[in-house]
Amino acid sequence: MAENVVRLKTGQRGPQTGPCPDQDTLAPVEPAPGGELDGKGSGAACSAGPWRRVCRSEPNAKKGKDKPLPGSHHGAGWAFWINVHGCKGVTFQNWARTYGCCPEMYYQPTCVEEVREASVHPTLSRLCPSRRCLTCRPRLPRPQLPAPETLPAGRPTPRARLESPLPRQVLALARQQKTRVKVVGRGHSPSDIACTDGFMIHMGKMNRVLQVDTEKKQVTVEAGILLTELHPQLDKHGLALPNMGAVSDVTAAGFLGSATHNTGIKHGIMATQVVALTLLTADGTLLECSESNNPEVFQAAQVHLGCLGVVLTITLQCVPQFHLQETSFPSTLKEVPCSASGPEIYQWMMMVMVMVVGMVVMMVEMVVMMMVMMVVMMVMMAVKIVVMVVGMVVMVVEMVVKIVMMVGMVVMMVVKMVVMVGMMVLKLVERLMLMVTMVIVKVMMVVTLVRDDHGAGNVEMVTTVTVVLRVLDNLDSHLKKSEYFRFLWFPHSDSVSVIYQDHTTKPPSSSASWFWDYAMGFYLLEFLLWISTFLPGLVQWINRFFFWLLFSRRRENSNLSHKIFTYECRFKQHVQDWAIPREKTKEALLELKATLEANPKMVAHFPVEVRFARGDDILLSPCFQRDSCYMNIIMYRPYGKDVPRLDYWLAYETIMKKLGGRPHWAKAHNCTRKDFEKMYPSFSKFCAIREKLDPSGMFLNTYLEKVFY
Repeated sequence: MAENVVRLKTGQRGPQTGPCPDQDTLAPVEPAPGGELDGKGSGAACSAGPWRRVCRSEPNAKKGKDKPLPGSHHGAGWAFWINVHGCKGVTFQNWARTYGCCPEMYYQPTCVEEVREASVHPTLSRLCPSRRCLTCRPRLPRPQLPAPETLPAGRPTPRARLESPLPRQVLALARQQKTRVKVVGRGHSPSDIACTDGFMIHMGKMNRVLQVDTEKKQVTVEAGILLTELHPQLDKHGLALPNMGAVSDVTAAGFLGSATHNTGIKHGIMATQVVALTLLTADGTLLECSESNNPEVFQAAQVHLGCLGVVLTITLQCVPQFHLQETSFPSTLKEVPCSASGPEIYQWMMMVMVMVVGMVVMMVEMVVMMMVMMVVMMVMMAVKIVVMVVGMVVMVVEMVVKIVMMVGMVVMMVVKMVVMVGMMVLKLVERLMLMVTMVIVKVMMVVTLVRDDHGAGNVEMVTTVTVVLRVLDNLDSHLKKSEYFRFLWFPHSDSVSVIYQDHTTKPPSSSASWFWDYAMGFYLLEFLLWISTFLPGLVQWINRFFFWLLFSRRRENSNLSHKIFTYECRFKQHVQDWAIPREKTKEALLELKATLEANPKMVAHFPVEVRFARGDDILLSPCFQRDSCYMNIIMYRPYGKDVPRLDYWLAYETIMKKLGGRPHWAKAHNCTRKDFEKMYPSFSKFCAIREKLDPSGMFLNTYLEKVFY
């Protein structure tokens, strides 16, 4: 019998006295009408198995009996039923499919009201003052919702079905069975922070907007709401989040627990937008937290890692709705002479043309060889047949074959000569373009000086060749020019794509193109990255080629803020993201670049994304008490294939640790408690709060054990 659902029942009517027993157990009873005891097919268990609670002191308790339990303290009253419905057979995987687990049980609560009703129900206080005896709890109304076909964060077996439990009951059951609990959202974290082998609570059905205060510009939401669901609701009220991460397919509790961030030196991580929250702790206590109510818990829960309890509601501080204009243009990492960097794009163009010509030549050679081989094979077959009849024909045919092969070799030699001549012509063209480009650069510099002298020009509007020669050398200037400034570095080169995002009143416009964004930027790129898994040396050429193809021109887009902030994640990927002191940005990037140059066999996919955030006072925020630079590295998984990355990962982590970095909590890392004690001045304070709220470690998992032990 699959023991996947708990149904608890009290005793019959009648006077009963005595204390509520502390030691009790669960005993199976006969199925309720319509109930199923076990799943079929894939070995899944369905959520309709009956149980009743009996005391360990009742040795003669039998299956299916509703006899009053000796020693219980229930007064006269009707029997009550409580259902804790869960589901077995669920396989959970994160979005990138890099981590997964098989939780013992899977639950989906539906609303905060159920928790509140369970916490204040008058019958509960009258029957069991200690509130520890689950047999005393009355059955509470449960919404009748259709069973979903699939689970948002997992892959259930065909017969798995869900009903809405009381979160507090799930925690009570976990306490009794000494089982760990993990609360999950969309599973977008590229690490095992959401994995567990115990009970898993998915918050996807707790996704309502509870209150909108247009005067204070605040919105209160249930913790399971996705940002993609929240944006339309805020739009209706003319509100918006002041800043947000690059992905909207995450829950409110998820971005809170993992310290999600975007960019903008005047803006903090998303947790700084939270003004209040409600937390259900391991012992069933409901805490209202804000700067004025439980301030220490609030300071810890703003980045809670999922280890303090179940976040039920969140109040966010919003701003009036606004539009953003995004402007991107090419640049380089540091100041370099114009003569060396200006024509670099054209050099890459020539390189690409040479590569294309070489590929065409190879294809021609292959076709010629195949034709020659087919002719030879056909002739040889004819020879074998004719040999049996006329011996002399064989000699003649062999001579013909040799002549054909000689002709083929001559053709290939001619083709190679043509290619050599073509290469020489391309080199001459390249030199001519180089000279022309140098002349253009000098002319533009003169024009710039003249326009500056007469006050009629703006240096920012000069061509990208002269604007872009400084990112790291002029980092402070970029941060002042744009409210949401970030840049993308293309490893194995000096190329950078600078991105400005600023308030605008312009109407929505887009430079998006299916051909460039998908056909080239996704399908072609994924194919070439897959090829590079066999030829790793191609990665540096792929990085340079796609910078020229997609990022070497100026592009502009404008729209509502949340449509500009967010990007579509197309690739499954491995990611690392650390926050270092802002003043260490240049040193970190140049050292990472030098490391890649010193190790030719170490490859890095593009881009390395560099963003900035304001310091805060949240205990486990990577920006705790300092303005920070986030440096995000990535390795794609073309067609789901893992790419060797450990050497790159270790070199990156070494640099980050040396410069005082702190890892993003949602990303994979190799840090332990000793590392975090050095990184976070208030780490011990957070640990003390966690141990107070969850002394038994109910909300821990393998990832968090590495953090706290």
